[in-house]
Amino acid sequence: MKLENYKELKATVCEMNKTNDEIALIEWNHDDGPKFKNVQEMKEFYDRLKNNELDYLFSDDPNNVPDTKDLIIESFEYTLEDLFFYIYTFQNTSTNKYVTYMSIKNLKENETLHNLCGNAATDIETAHTYFESLKVSITSNTIDDILQNLLVSAKNTLKKLKEKLNKLTSES
Repeated sequence: MKLENYKELKATVCEMNKTNDEIALIEWNHDDGPKFKNVQEMKEFYDRLKNNELDYLFSDDPNNVPDTKDLIIESFEYTLEDLFFYIYTFQNTSTNKYVTYMSIKNLKENETLHNLCGNAATDIETAHTYFESLKVSITSNTIDDILQNLLVSAKNTLKKLKEKLNKLTSES
């Protein structure tokens, strides 16, 4: 059962990411600022932005460029059977929010599912509480229960994303 749940989770996360990228492209192109022809172009711009390659655009003084790199606040690693779990919270310096994610690496397949269970908080205490809840969840449940819970959550998120995409595409 574990293998089937993992494969289904992987497929659902891939579809979720693709749908989220399509939504982001539509939203970027509706907002003021740069316009993109496709998702790849948008992602390349965003990567350059996150890697501080465009920081000089946001400073009046080229000698005093703000550092926009995200700072990891806390992290936790845990291995259960063939899966390696990594939970981390970082401070997004551009939004001043604390973001928590979990990644899972399938050690046998050497593949990783990134940015699961995302949560953004405006204060570090709320972020820490969410971080701890994820930590407790993976350390106190079986691998089948963890994967099943992640799969249900991913399917619910995908459903919401598809509804949002449908709404955005019908408005354009």
